[in-house]
Amino acid sequence: MTGQELHDFAVQVLMEEYGETKAEVVKWNKQSPYEADFYFEDPGICRNPVTGELGRKRVNVLVVYDDDLSGDISGIDTSWLVEHYRRYGMIPRVTFASAWCIYGNECPTGKPAICGGDFCFKYYSVSVIPDEKNGKLDKVLPAYKLAAIYAETWHRLDASIIEPYLDKDFHYASDWVFDEMPCRAEYMNYFRGKLEAIRKSNSRLRVAVACIHQTNQFGLMITQGDVRCFLALKTEGGRIKAARMQGLAD
Repeated sequence: MTGQELHDFAVQVLMEEYGETKAEVVKWNKQSPYEADFYFEDPGICRNPVTGELGRKRVNVLVVYDDDLSGDISGIDTSWLVEHYRRYGMIPRVTFASAWCIYGNECPTGKPAICGGDFCFKYYSVSVIPDEKNGKLDKVLPAYKLAAIYAETWHRLDASIIEPYLDKDFHYASDWVFDEMPCRAEYMNYFRGKLEAIRKSNSRLRVAVACIHQTNQFGLMITQGDVRCFLALKTEGGRIKAARMQGLAD
């Protein structure tokens, strides 16, 4: 496959995956390379960052094929994405894609599958929401303290408690959701809605700080009704860089 063919195939696969989540997916008729490849409307309800109105979240996605999934957007023109965000509130993302062999003995380890054989795509998204910054921290807290603050957020159902400690490029993923949120702004919009839904449902919620001793990774054990899960945290420099919600067997 040529580079353009790999890009187009990566776009097709990603659009199909979003379609499987019941999102509405629309391909853009690109007039220039820096325009988004497609956008999707998430079934969930969120607040439009421009108008402030409640509605379906709309996300513009520009796909860049990159063997290394570098996440480096310094050489990418994101002006079209930013303009659409400022005018319409469409969340702007650059999603890096790479094709990898599933079976290591069929191609050199770490090399992309160029043609034939069994391979899969890996994706990594970067938010390009403008004017997002990390505020100054009064104190650089260790991982277990950050986990404790996160737990307080859940106990009090108040998302603002944890917000100052989330990195602007905070990534959130869940075993139950295909889409990975690549920034603090997107996550906070989602998280506030989630906590509000818990408050209205009056469901039983138990949260405790936990640590995986083999890796020394801190996180939260969360029990809501009959569902148990572990929110694994990645921290660095006093900020939470990423979190992943993982289901636990009974």
